[in-house]
Amino acid sequence: MTNQHPRKAIVNPNITKEMVEAIETFKCKFKLKYGITPYVSINTRGNYMGQLSLKELFDIVNEALANKVGHKYKEGILTATRLREVVLYRQAFCKIGMHLGYKVTSIAEFINKNHATVIHSVKNIDNLLSVDDIDVTTCMNELYTLIETYISMKEYEEVLQQAG
Repeated sequence: MTNQHPRKAIVNPNITKEMVEAIETFKCKFKLKYGITPYVSINTRGNYMGQLSLKELFDIVNEALANKVGHKYKEGILTATRLREVVLYRQAFCKIGMHLGYKVTSIAEFINKNHATVIHSVKNIDNLLSVDDIDVTTCMNELYTLIETYISMKEYEEVLQQAG
């Protein structure tokens, strides 16, 4: 049995009530016309394409996982386990890797999985985000915050090097 949370997860507080209403109107019209309900995803995060290598993303995700479950799993997201936290962070790695513009095969090679595993991981994260799963939303928000911090520090260091 999964944890039931009485509150909805908020992915980004900058999404206004007007935006949510516009999305819901679109989804209703789409369903009436085509018979299926679309899943709508809004990217309000920055565009980090080309600013983060898979190795850097891997290190960020593993650090976040270690903070969550301790250093019990030395191989991080590469650990062969079905423990929810490890699987969640591994799938989040795949989702963010795709968001960064990496190809499915590149991500798969990096984590020693096949391309179908990466595709499944991305779909799973998307599905869980669409139902406001609090664990997935929290994980993704945490990772994007860590990425933003990492990139800011990297840019700051570059500015210091150019000035010095």
